Amino acid sequence: MKFTSEKDISLLDLVKAKMGFVSNTKARNVIKAGQIMVSGKVVKIPSTVIKPGTEVELVKRVKSKRVLKEEPILKHRILFEDENILAVDKRTGLIGKSSNGNLRTLFTDVQYYLKGKGIDTCLMVNKVDKKESGIVVFAKELGLYKELSDNWKNYTKRHYVVIPGGMVDEKGNLEDTFHENDIGLLLPGKGKKTMEVSLDYRVMKTNGQFTVIRVEEKSSHKNQIRAMFSLLKNPILGDDKYRSEYKYEKGMAAHFFSIKFPYNDDELEIKTPIPKPFLKLAR
Repeated sequence: MKFTSEKDISLLDLVKAKMGFVSNTKARNVIKAGQIMVSGKVVKIPSTVIKPGTEVELVKRVKSKRVLKEEPILKHRILFEDENILAVDKRTGLIGKSSNGNLRTLFTDVQYYLKGKGIDTCLMVNKVDKKESGIVVFAKELGLYKELSDNWKNYTKRHYVVIPGGMVDEKGNLEDTFHENDIGLLLPGKGKKTMEVSLDYRVMKTNGQFTVIRVEEKSSHKNQIRAMFSLLKNPILGDDKYRSEYKYEKGMAAHFFSIKFPYNDDELEIKTPIPKPFLKLAR
């Protein structure tokens, strides 16, 4: 795919406009992954000014010139991998991705692993908060990355959480209205950014003091699960932003355990079991 600019414009804005990205983040990820060439050279700086008539080209996949002699090892549990997708289980306390290039993150570990296999394309489809654990999907190909990220809100996503106390019913649906405040917290009621939150839940294990709950997203809003259980006066263990009085290891007792989406004319489900520390709490 090749295109040119009609005016002075940043590489970020040009890629976003020509490739149909809705957010700056997605366009920036493509540029930093080294998949954009300007006048025949790879450019990874989104703020680069593109002059009128300059040729910009999308490179679908870049093979690394340097391949490790030994098979690279990823020190994270690989849940699924093929020629297009890599899914790993992020542990609690590890940062998913950072703008600080000197900081070790899940992204830098995966990027090194893929480079060792001769693949320079490493695009993180979803994020899991530092304090949480669970599935993180990486795309090895730009087209698939765009498809997955654009449709992520439509896929079936399930989580395990641990709350203090219990639920009145063993299973059901939780629905309520929230709004987002200036610092990104979801609060009950209407506001400038109002949204309807809907979650299905099932109690998996409880001892009266703590309860392990499986949650399936029916709506798709950042922090919606955390906000809902805070509204119920049972915030997730370790969730200090939503007023939990309980600590949990290095972070929060929330685990993204299942994602299901269309793939290769079929349906792919990537999942993990209930974390053992969750079961221990409710034993």
